[in-house]
Amino acid sequence: MSHPVPSDKPSNPENPRVFFDVDIGGERAGRIVLELFADITPKTAENFRALCTGEKGTGKSTGKPLHFKGCPFHRRVTGEKVTIMHDKVGLLSMANAGPNTNGSQFFITTVPTPHLDDKHVVFGQVLKGMGIVKMLESIETNEDAPVKPCAIGDCGEHKDGDSWGTGPRDGSGDTHPDFPEDSDVDFKDVDKVLSVAEDVKNIGNSLFKNQDWKAAVNKYSKALRYLEVSGELLEEAAQQKLEPTALSCFLNTAACNLKMQLWQDALESCNEALELDQANTKALFRRAQAWQGLKENSKAMIDLKKAQGIAPEDKEAMVAYLQGRNVARARRIWPGYFLPGRCHSLGLSAVTLGKMASAASMPLFMAVWVPLIFGTFMKPGLQPISSPPGKCGSYRGMMFPALELPKGAQ
Repeated sequence: MSHPVPSDKPSNPENPRVFFDVDIGGERAGRIVLELFADITPKTAENFRALCTGEKGTGKSTGKPLHFKGCPFHRRVTGEKVTIMHDKVGLLSMANAGPNTNGSQFFITTVPTPHLDDKHVVFGQVLKGMGIVKMLESIETNEDAPVKPCAIGDCGEHKDGDSWGTGPRDGSGDTHPDFPEDSDVDFKDVDKVLSVAEDVKNIGNSLFKNQDWKAAVNKYSKALRYLEVSGELLEEAAQQKLEPTALSCFLNTAACNLKMQLWQDALESCNEALELDQANTKALFRRAQAWQGLKENSKAMIDLKKAQGIAPEDKEAMVAYLQGRNVARARRIWPGYFLPGRCHSLGLSAVTLGKMASAASMPLFMAVWVPLIFGTFMKPGLQPISSPPGKCGSYRGMMFPALELPKGAQ
């Protein structure tokens, strides 16, 4: 992917500029700033500018505001002029149904679209915010309509000295544009890109410590966007300098997703980390936790065994492996006695439980009578207690720990 900025300077300084503040899923995603080609298409440009400011009031026939504010992005066009060709990304073009049918509907190109030449009027271009356009393009759709609500939360005319609005306004101290497309960083300078990515990652780590998992994931994702754009422009040797930071971001993202119990997202982040480092025990351990959350205990055990084999001196990996193995034994012997989401106050370790359940060390009558004995003793005096998800697995009358969630970012 080349650095996909269509333009960051007006083709004519006298042309008006307008902005859209875009909301996705009810949250402010960012700002798109557009130049209107008033020097080439004056009527279309002026009509569009007025719809951005809302200065024309309400329509006489409809009684509705003549204003883009609050209007949804209702369609993503994937298939399918007049002096300007649709030959690059970020062009603003007027939708119509034929000659002399221009209205207020418009589209922004995300790829060159020469098949639209001589059919639609190009009357502007994106100056900043192409990353937001790409984000809108990537939203999942159902029959071309976005499944998340996407709307123009605010809009207006962009004057000299106004904020370009490409940087975050989240109070985190992050000053870098949310999308590489809007950054002035030289993406062929690996040290400059690393500096930005590390800065954003460290802000994510601070959010992690404050247990703001979702905001932390957003920062790690942002750092990865910068690394991805740079990596595709660099030679292989320079790309390798980016990998430690990328690996850290994937691992930290997985940790956040585990905290939020987004098991599938955590799994995908771990897979990305393992593509960079197949022997990374943290990635294997966290993927095992994700598998456990998805009730794929056999797959969790495979990853735990790999982690323990790679780093046998790692006590955390060893304990998790033994716990998982012994719980698996117990589940095979006494499947009816496991109660998801509950635990009891009588504590036997996972190691003890596993030994009890081992077919090699326990005769058949023990496998039958031990649960009955414990079930009998537990009924009169000990009541089940609720347990936070991820803190315990359950056996009637016994408590054993499940895999502990990650404690910190790196």
